[in-house]
Amino acid sequence: MTGVQTCALPICFPVTIVGGIVYALKTEAGSKFADKWKLKIPVFGQLFTKVYIARFATNLRNLLKAGVPLISSLEISSKVVGNYIFESIIQESIVNVKAGGKLSDTFMKHKEVPYIASQIISVGEKTAKTILVLETLTRFYKQEIDALVDNLTVLIEPIMIVGLGIGVAFFVLAVLMPIYNIAGSF
Repeated sequence: MTGVQTCALPICFPVTIVGGIVYALKTEAGSKFADKWKLKIPVFGQLFTKVYIARFATNLRNLLKAGVPLISSLEISSKVVGNYIFESIIQESIVNVKAGGKLSDTFMKHKEVPYIASQIISVGEKTAKTILVLETLTRFYKQEIDALVDNLTVLIEPIMIVGLGIGVAFFVLAVLMPIYNIAGSF
């Protein structure tokens, strides 16, 4: 009976920890924490930021092109972005636009939004070609995302090769060691 209890403890503990983390991430506070943390991860944070900006620009452009008013387009786009930080920035920009301000003014205040994105949106507002500028912004960030993913793939390949080498070495040793032990006993 004690053998079963000691054996179950190493299995139950990690499962409980993982289950607790998954549960915590599904709460509002956990989700906000995860969204903040995603943007701070060294290389992947840049990738997430670019994905969120591209997603925002694509949705806003499509909605404006379809004739949806700016405020409604921003409200919809804020829900589609998929990150609490960017959603709150867009919500803040809605308040600013309702008060007569510019969309780009709010973006320039936040360090999470890349400066170039704020500048491009500002140019679109000044020239009254927001839809065209959002299309350019979308294209730019999609190219940036593709380049970053390609670079990450190149960086991850050596790590995968080393991992596979270690795995193969483990299996070879697991098969050959018993054979050598049997042969050595004669």
